[in-house]
Amino acid sequence: MKKKRLTKVLVKKGGAQCVFFSILLMTGCGYGFRTSQFQNPWKGVRHLYVPVFKNKSMGTGAEITLTDAFIKEVNSTGKWKIVGSREKADAEVLGIVLDSSSLIASKTSAGNLPGCETVDPSGVTCPDEEPAGGSKTLVVDQYTANLMVQMDVVKIENSDVLYSKIFRRSENYSASNRKGAGGSTNTLINDSREKTLFETMSGSLMNEAVLMMVQAF
Repeated sequence: MKKKRLTKVLVKKGGAQCVFFSILLMTGCGYGFRTSQFQNPWKGVRHLYVPVFKNKSMGTGAEITLTDAFIKEVNSTGKWKIVGSREKADAEVLGIVLDSSSLIASKTSAGNLPGCETVDPSGVTCPDEEPAGGSKTLVVDQYTANLMVQMDVVKIENSDVLYSKIFRRSENYSASNRKGAGGSTNTLINDSREKTLFETMSGSLMNEAVLMMVQAF
């Protein structure tokens, strides 16, 4: 009776020998294969449903700005299509605004503001550098805008979380140095600067979020 033998194939690589049996594939010699457990969880995700982000911050309107910015960034990639209902989507994007605030960053003496050393042509007035009480009047010259949002992408068919991350950003902006009745003009200028900065920060954060989604996809 002939003895059964296993065919051996000797492969030399870098001075070392690897033995392959015809009935077994060894991965230790630089060879390998992928099984189903390594499948990309994003496979089949082509349609995204993006409801308006929830806002748990003290600020108002940030949820709309961030949602719009996210949709704009997704559309620019061409990798996914935004759909109008959860039933038509492969995954749902859930955004939560955790912080949307402006805090005082620094103050300065009112006498140091431009226009306070000379007669202000706009007709506004400046407080005295040192009032009768002896203390200097301080006014805000810089604010810090803070924005933080949590992003989750959930696959609808099995509720798997494909992506979860918190994005945050803080940037300073100059306060208006105009003074006057009730500070009304000053408030309007500061509100405009704050709005513009939050729009810029929202676009930047959502660009970062979508870029990470593309890399995962």
